[in-house]
Amino acid sequence: MFILYYLYSNINELKVIFEKIQQTITQNIDIAGAEIKDVIDPRFVIVKDGESVTNEMIKNAGGSINLGDGGVVSVDESTGNQVVKWTNQTIPNAEKGTWSRTITVRAKDEYIGGNNVPTNVSPDSKITTGYGEAVLPQPKVNVKSDLFVNNKETTIFYGDTVPTTEDIINALFNKNAPQGRVKQLDGTENLVTYTIGADGKPINPDEFELKWYEDENCTTEISKENMAKVKPEPDSKTYYLKVTYENDGLKEVTDENKNNTNEKISGNGDGTLKAHNSQDNKEREYGVYTIHIIAGQIQITKELESIAKEAVTFTFDVKKGKDKIATATARIEAGRAEATITFALEKNADAQINTDMPALTKLARGEYTVSEVSNSSYTLKSATVGVATNCKSEVTNSNEIKFTIGTDTHSTEVLKNGNADTTNGQIGVAEFTNEISVANVELEKVDKADHSITIKGAKFALYEADGNWGKVSKNPVEGYEGIVSGNNGKIEMKNLPVGNYLLYETEAATGYTCPTEPWRIIVGSGGTVTVQDSNGSAIASKSGSEPAIYQLENAKVYSLPESGGPGTYGFTISGVAILATALLLFINNKRREEEAKRS
Repeated sequence: MFILYYLYSNINELKVIFEKIQQTITQNIDIAGAEIKDVIDPRFVIVKDGESVTNEMIKNAGGSINLGDGGVVSVDESTGNQVVKWTNQTIPNAEKGTWSRTITVRAKDEYIGGNNVPTNVSPDSKITTGYGEAVLPQPKVNVKSDLFVNNKETTIFYGDTVPTTEDIINALFNKNAPQGRVKQLDGTENLVTYTIGADGKPINPDEFELKWYEDENCTTEISKENMAKVKPEPDSKTYYLKVTYENDGLKEVTDENKNNTNEKISGNGDGTLKAHNSQDNKEREYGVYTIHIIAGQIQITKELESIAKEAVTFTFDVKKGKDKIATATARIEAGRAEATITFALEKNADAQINTDMPALTKLARGEYTVSEVSNSSYTLKSATVGVATNCKSEVTNSNEIKFTIGTDTHSTEVLKNGNADTTNGQIGVAEFTNEISVANVELEKVDKADHSITIKGAKFALYEADGNWGKVSKNPVEGYEGIVSGNNGKIEMKNLPVGNYLLYETEAATGYTCPTEPWRIIVGSGGTVTVQDSNGSAIASKSGSEPAIYQLENAKVYSLPESGGPGTYGFTISGVAILATALLLFINNKRREEEAKRS
């Protein structure tokens, strides 16, 4: 607020008027009927009773407001300037006294401030008399400036560039609508938008210079164009913005106008004004632009439909587009159905591993696939998308799931084109369920009469069976053509795929008969095993065996039972001797008969 005191009798032009009067009139006289008009500079408004008088108030008051000292303020409709008039005034000759008035003005809120600023318009501000006109002086003041640069935070998806769109820049500093705090008549401060430049003309956006820096000390400058090419790493990236306003209205500073404004000046007196951070007390001459970066992640779960009988490992390929970025390993321990997942990154892969979750993290926007590498011992029963998934996803084939990181489940790209969703589009969960597709079949060759007697050395061959239990091929299953019962009669057939089989005994152990009919072996889904005889009757597993052991019976070779004791051999010899004696007697009698006939 500025109090302007005019001592109009001392105006030089007014003195000239008095001199002209004295040339025609011998005595000193006053000037009557004078009009004093003070046209207020458009950067200021009149203050009355501690309140700014606005043009709207003047209009609502009927076009003028009485200031209480004979002065009336109105509005020049052609310029919008406020005009104070004192009409029909008498200005005394200097020898008799003075005519003076005091008015109070304040800078408009929308004026950015400046130095050596005139408070009225010349030569429109003047005294008009019947003897001529005198132009009023122009009291000049400094109007303190306050200019803000704001802070701005935004969030982008990893892989996107730093946003430098107009709305982002304007949020930090809007050249067309610069802002600052202006002290009000009641002592409070209001946030205002400036529309009038320091020179009194409309704000010129070209007079504001914006410079970007990469460090808080503002030593490493970066252009907005280069900043827009940066793809920052998670979790955040910060830039710093300095704003300088340059206008001729900030340059000239005089002792007189400094005295009028308690030594205050606008800017630093060299024609420039630096903006300060809007969030502190002018401590930082820069705004802070913070970019938060969120990234995607992929989780994998693996489970079996039944408890694993022995430890098993599965592997998965994780690709971004066509490029493999990681391998996931799922290990299931014996006695469990759920896997423990670990990840290993490919060389130069731009991702990270969270071992606690576990998950593959720091994934940029894009398409990723998770595919299970085939395991010959297990069948993949299902590949599904987990319920925690909040990005676009699809099962592309029986063993592969595709996730579009950075896109939500409704196919909308998050954090793009005005989308501000910082939750969705980030998580993909691939769930795979397997069942065992092979079985370990354990048999035991035993004596039919006594199962406690095991048979070693029996030989077997395994054949695939068709639906009618005939051989699919005349050749045995590869790897199962030379099966031999070992110690304790044990027969092991490991990793036998799901299917129907015929087990033929090709050579019996010594002392045992060789069965002509095969045994039937059925390996079902989940690795279940059923053993039957040739008629389809189930053979029970050995009591208490785990895993199950199925006993195959063999009978010994048939022989006549022995009777009597060691005397048998004596009888046999005696019988042979009797038979030999009888034969000799028979031969001897035939010889005698032949001799009798010749004689």
